[in-house]
Amino acid sequence: MEEPSGRRATWRIAFSIVTTTIWLVFILYWIGFLWGRFEVGQNIASLCISSVAFAGLNALVWAIRPTRRM
Repeated sequence: MEEPSGRRATWRIAFSIVTTTIWLVFILYWIGFLWGRFEVGQNIASLCISSVAFAGLNALVWAIRPTRRM
């Protein structure tokens, strides 16, 4: 398997950094402000769903392969 070239990987790395930051802010916001409004099971489910969505989105971005060569 070929390693992605620098230009093709740059946007993926930037996307991963941005989505990780957004996800961590969401987790901190949820724990800090919304945790008390829901039951423990609902809180855990919300955090698990957000983790799966975050991982799925990043996996999708990293799985996309350019079809043309530069």
